[in-house]
Amino acid sequence: MKVYEVINSLLLRKKISKKDFAQRLIALDPILERTGEPPSEKTVYKYLSGEITIPIDLVSFIASALDVSEQELFDDSLKTKINYAKHIVNSSNLKEINIIRRSILFSLEEKKIDEHLTNSEMRPIIKIFNLLPYAPNIFLHTTIKRLESIKAHCDEL
Repeated sequence: MKVYEVINSLLLRKKISKKDFAQRLIALDPILERTGEPPSEKTVYKYLSGEITIPIDLVSFIASALDVSEQELFDDSLKTKINYAKHIVNSSNLKEINIIRRSILFSLEEKKIDEHLTNSEMRPIIKIFNLLPYAPNIFLHTTIKRLESIKAHCDEL
């Protein structure tokens, strides 16, 4: 898939019109190296149609306008996303990992993990998740075994 096709796919998935995307991109005030000016709305439409090639200096701005990583513009396969996520986690310091964790928790809260869970059912799960970094390994291993046992029992029912 070509970059402009990936962008169009992301626009559809995120329900963003081409006009809104063009306005978002232009609002970021990207200055093109070739012209010394931001692209016009008409030029953005030409990028989206594949009529003209997207300049590399716009990639980070396009990713920002779509709220995706730059890598997703080139390959949005699950394997690439997983590898990118692993790279981010492995190369992050503790403060950055905590930011990532909070972002994940916020996302989980928004998606409710499972449509069956209510807000009151989510609170203890989120609280436990936040406390897990402080738990000793023996506790984690014991808890995992116990939860797997409970799950197996529930699956039998």
